[in-house]
Amino acid sequence: MSLPPDVFNALTAAKAVASVCTVIGLSVVAERVGPRLAGLLSGLPLGAGIVTAFTGYELGATFAADAAAHSVPGFATTVVYVYLYALIALRPNLGRFTGISVGTLVASAGYGVSAYLVRWLDLGIVAGVPFVLASFALGAWGMSKLPNLPLAPYRRLGFRVVLFRATLATASILIITGVAAAVGPAWTGILMAFPMTLLPLVVIIHLAYSGGAAAMVLKHVPLSLGGVTSYCLAGSYLFPAVGMILGTILSLGAAALYLTLYSALARRVRTAREARAAGAKS
Repeated sequence: MSLPPDVFNALTAAKAVASVCTVIGLSVVAERVGPRLAGLLSGLPLGAGIVTAFTGYELGATFAADAAAHSVPGFATTVVYVYLYALIALRPNLGRFTGISVGTLVASAGYGVSAYLVRWLDLGIVAGVPFVLASFALGAWGMSKLPNLPLAPYRRLGFRVVLFRATLATASILIITGVAAAVGPAWTGILMAFPMTLLPLVVIIHLAYSGGAAAMVLKHVPLSLGGVTSYCLAGSYLFPAVGMILGTILSLGAAALYLTLYSALARRVRTAREARAAGAKS
């Protein structure tokens, strides 16, 4: 539908504000708390939530639900992106700027190829859920081979960095919501899987600290993606059934429930592993 200019401008401003707040908040968490929590929070429906909210308002709840359904298998493309970027980031012979440039290009190319493959397969929910779960498990197994490296102590980053974060995330979200009506819900859903809020975070961590630090954020992403997948899976049913507002709230609850359970399980596994290691040393 065609929106009046004042409504269009207000929506554009709202998208920009939501994008900026999301990216800056996640970046601060990564720098101050650590890569494990930042990777976990990347599983929240940050970019996907913004996209579904605005496409639901502009194009209707049915469109948003169809896009959410197609995004479920689409999150396999996110796994491809983070794995390829992490591999490039850990190469010691690349400088920071070269590592960021090559990593972004290679990871984006991998995302593009895998996106076309997912669209060609045209998986529904029934086949899409086991497909994406298998991709999460495979991605987690591959990322588990990466070393554990802590972030350097937090240091305040300047206005240019904040502006860079905001520009990348806002541009991605504006593009996806802007072309949604033209490309349809299937491609909108797959495009939602592009790491629109994760990408600027990783680039900034890579630039401010090191490629190893960026890889550490990405290491915890694959299994965390179950959070945003839970959101989209729930939304594909709830948006038309109960409306966008209540559907979004309930879908966010589904994402939070997954991440809470996953975090508790990961903590137990980590504690058991550390206990076994301590017992072996003694």
